[in-house]
Amino acid sequence: MGGVVPLGYDLEDRHLIINQEEAERVREIYALYLQLGCVSKLREHLDREGIRSKRRTSKTGRESGGMVFSRGALYEMLQNRVYLGQITHKGTAYPGQHEAIVDQKMWDQVQTQFAANLQAQRWRPRVKEKSILTSRIYDGEGNRLVPSHCNKKGKRYRYYASVPEGGKGTKRSTRLPAQEIEDLVFSQLAELVESRQRMLGLLGNSIRPPQLKLAMEALDRFAVGLREKIKPLFRSAVVKITVYEGRVEIELSKHALIREIWGPGTDSVDQADGEADKLILTTAASFSRCGVEVRLSLPPDAGAIKPHHAPPLIRAVARAHDWLAAILRGDFENQRAIARQTGLDERYVGRVLPLAFLAPDLTELFWKVPSLLTSRSKGYGAAFPSTGHNNGD
Repeated sequence: MGGVVPLGYDLEDRHLIINQEEAERVREIYALYLQLGCVSKLREHLDREGIRSKRRTSKTGRESGGMVFSRGALYEMLQNRVYLGQITHKGTAYPGQHEAIVDQKMWDQVQTQFAANLQAQRWRPRVKEKSILTSRIYDGEGNRLVPSHCNKKGKRYRYYASVPEGGKGTKRSTRLPAQEIEDLVFSQLAELVESRQRMLGLLGNSIRPPQLKLAMEALDRFAVGLREKIKPLFRSAVVKITVYEGRVEIELSKHALIREIWGPGTDSVDQADGEADKLILTTAASFSRCGVEVRLSLPPDAGAIKPHHAPPLIRAVARAHDWLAAILRGDFENQRAIARQTGLDERYVGRVLPLAFLAPDLTELFWKVPSLLTSRSKGYGAAFPSTGHNNGD
């Protein structure tokens, strides 16, 4: 093995051998990250406890290491697949010949925490304007939530608070942490836009195979730099946010959403029909008080937006393109990994994935048979042998 030997291992005859003392330090760092929740706090703790980086001695006798961990070094350590017993080459992971230091469960927990932290940072609006949900957010009783704040020991806490009808004293006011509810709304909207399956489903039967590829390309272009586009999209498409006990509902206008991404005249939604134009995103959420702060708590599956009806062929093709893009990004190694992550049958994934390479003329042939789009019993599964498993389509 070439390169720098990571903490937790020694190099003997070009093979990585576990250094038990250092390996315990690595496991401790992984566990502390899960306990503390972020790299900044982890770095402060390690510095305070005197936990240092690996000491190394070169062939010339020059010593290095034994320093305070930098944030960059900790990020690298917590995402280094060497500790999982793997090696990586050109972005692809392979089984290594060395022993793992952390088990799969701890690795998965750390990567999940990384993803959660990244999403919170990613969709936090980079704008000076505060309280951007004003006039669109309500509590479950229909009371409008208005911007509010308080100061405690020099720190400013920002909220959305309601004043029930009838004035003070009739009912306890609802007070929600502004930044956290804003992050939730923006991330839910972004998840919807980044899902080809859900977005193409909004177009329904108004799109035909010749335009399917163009529609997907336009959606991909819109998703590039989405952080900068999310605020205008919010202003245009989000109608109302309602915070109930245990859940948050985000009401959007389908027509406005489609118009922002694909332009006017693309969809078949009747603008005069309020119910047909309505799209509701629902996520479970609860709020708890910690001192003066109010915290938003989400269950593990809260990021999943409820699926909406889409013709089976469109849904299958969109899902195949989503999976192919994830493989090319390195999110999945193969169809087995996709099946394990999604909970779908591996044979089903293997049948749907090739649809990403389906020729337009063949897609057109399927489209010309109405039953392929409208009947579950004669859906795209009729073109591919059934597995006998219910995979949500």
